[in-house]
Amino acid sequence: MFEDQSGASNQPPKTFAPSGNNLSTAKTPPAAPAIQPSSAEPEDIFKNVDPAPPPSIPPASPITFMPPEPTVPSEPVIKSAPSIFSSAVTPKPVSAAVPNITELANPKTLDTKSIILLILIAVIIIGTVAAAIWWFVGHRQNKNDANNSPAVNLFNEINNRNEPVNNNTNVNANTNTNIDQNNLPNSQNTTTSTNLPATNPDTDGDGLTNEEEASLGTSPDSPDTDDDGLFDREEFKIYKTDPLKSDTDGDGLTDGEEVKDKKDPLKADVVVTDDFYQNSNHKFSFTLLPGMVKGEESDNLVIFNDDVNQIKFYIYLNSREPAELPAPDVRYLVSAGSNSFLFIRNQERLPDQTPYSTDLQTASYESANGKIYLLRYAATKRADNHQANFETLIRSFQLLP
Repeated sequence: MFEDQSGASNQPPKTFAPSGNNLSTAKTPPAAPAIQPSSAEPEDIFKNVDPAPPPSIPPASPITFMPPEPTVPSEPVIKSAPSIFSSAVTPKPVSAAVPNITELANPKTLDTKSIILLILIAVIIIGTVAAAIWWFVGHRQNKNDANNSPAVNLFNEINNRNEPVNNNTNVNANTNTNIDQNNLPNSQNTTTSTNLPATNPDTDGDGLTNEEEASLGTSPDSPDTDDDGLFDREEFKIYKTDPLKSDTDGDGLTDGEEVKDKKDPLKADVVVTDDFYQNSNHKFSFTLLPGMVKGEESDNLVIFNDDVNQIKFYIYLNSREPAELPAPDVRYLVSAGSNSFLFIRNQERLPDQTPYSTDLQTASYESANGKIYLLRYAATKRADNHQANFETLIRSFQLLP
């Protein structure tokens, strides 16, 4: 078939004039004649069909040539910590604890109450610190004074009493070596004896050599020659008391008792003679009546007795009016004069209500030294001189500072 068509291609094609009518109104083409087996041109089946109008193709826009962008070789990316100058780093939020620059530039002013409160706190702190410093300095000074006191030295000596101090070299070595073995003959038995002479010995171990004790007159065989509670060395070298006398100051207390009570063994606290009594602790002294001797004593009472005349003289201390006292026959009002001796201001006679034949008392008197005194005279044997004796005791009573 295609060969035939190619042969007939030299003939001019038939053309149809386009009609103004629509395709719908076009006439039906006549039936096609029978095809004759010839070399004639094949009939065009679309010859009576109006050709479709060509599609409208918009004009092509001019193509603008864009040169390719030059490619820059990429550098290797190095991972590192973000830079502080990089804008990509998100700033951290400011903590509330950090003060604002505006607040620092414009500080808040304190009101009057806050200022007064701060001043009071500062004064309290300064006063507390000053008081602590004052207490520390005073306590340290008192401690140093206590460490240097004779009483502390005594306590140190007492603690070491079981181990007497021996400052001298006492060498008395006696070394015996006996070797007696069954396997050795008797000719090899050895006995060694070494005796070294003693130098400045201290036989009794009281801290004084026998030579020193001989010069003092103390016993080299007794650590406490006068038996007052102090070693001979303590008395001679520490307290400066008499190692041959148990009561150096003669106040009725031994040197050891006074040191134990933290008193001065060289100063009489209580002086007792045949006609005089002084008590530095209770701060008074008076002249005793003939035949009167000291009896019992406590912190608030001292008693003197005259057993022959059956008299008791009571001195009550720091008590305005003891409850157990009976009503006196005569009560005296007393005061202290410029010389610190008591004198009688007035006296009051009361009805006799006591079991004793005579009971005389003074009213309580508070002295300038801080002590309170009440004197009482009680006699079971009647005598005409009791009141005179009591008044004599009152006038000899002296208050000590």
